[in-house]
Amino acid sequence: MRVIKIGLLCFLACGRTSTAQSDRFQPDTPPSLVAKVDQAKEKQLKGHDLDKASAELLEVLAQKPNYYRALFNLGLIYQSQGKTEDALQKLTQAKLVRDQNHISDPSILNTLGWVYLDAGKLDLAEQSLLAALKEEQGNSPANERVLNNLGYLYLQKGDTQKARTYLQKSLDAYHSQGATKVLKLVDDFEQTQSQSVKEIPNLISQIDVDNSQIRLKAVNALAFSSRYASAAVIDVVIQRLQHRDSPTLSVQGRINCETILSRRSSASWTRQQLNDAKNIVADLGKAELSAPEKYTLDELKRTLQTVSVAETAPPPIN
Repeated sequence: MRVIKIGLLCFLACGRTSTAQSDRFQPDTPPSLVAKVDQAKEKQLKGHDLDKASAELLEVLAQKPNYYRALFNLGLIYQSQGKTEDALQKLTQAKLVRDQNHISDPSILNTLGWVYLDAGKLDLAEQSLLAALKEEQGNSPANERVLNNLGYLYLQKGDTQKARTYLQKSLDAYHSQGATKVLKLVDDFEQTQSQSVKEIPNLISQIDVDNSQIRLKAVNALAFSSRYASAAVIDVVIQRLQHRDSPTLSVQGRINCETILSRRSSASWTRQQLNDAKNIVADLGKAELSAPEKYTLDELKRTLQTVSVAETAPPPIN
């Protein structure tokens, strides 16, 4: 889940520049192309003439399609212009060139992770940032940025424990101001979640009332709102389905519970939550169901196959 959308990524992103006429990554690159990339990078850093800068990089790539820095910088320009998918395409190409040519530059992994994060592709962001962390060890400024990005990523996922783990490492090793800012966001999020958890039992009691407006509002809040932590919502909904006879849960109430679980399937579940949900599906599947509930139950059964189980500890750093 994406719990926060704010403009903080500017201090988390990283990039590298070069003003030399010989490219340190691909020394065989003609100096004229190196100079064009440097000129485009200068425009990008100043935030001026981005269209012209991207046009210059496209001219370079027309002559040298596998030019790593041109692909990398063009991806960064597209990202600054809000062209996220184009940015991901160019940055992915840059990473492929890096890997094929054994270029020693782990910063592409952090940048890819940052762009995936901004695009809401959190699992891909996680993969890229963890790979960056592994490669960036020993590179203090870059490692600090990766740790901060990981902290921000896990905040977006609602996993504040992991967020704190990486941000604290950044603070301990680098006294990072960026980590301090994100930790403040973690504190604010946890406070909001703590307050909102108290509202969940009242919402779950409303999913089976006669008033359709009240019922729909409660279901939508539990199914979609980032105000309510997925883990807490999943727990309460599972408990209601496990005790659906006290008080009796109507067919519509069961359908609402099944819908909520399906909509929360993109979050990380605990192994217990997943097992309980599968047992509920199996149990309900033995009963004679109405067509709408059979459809909803089948949907839940399919989505449970895609649920990711939360790790019990942060991934290894080494």
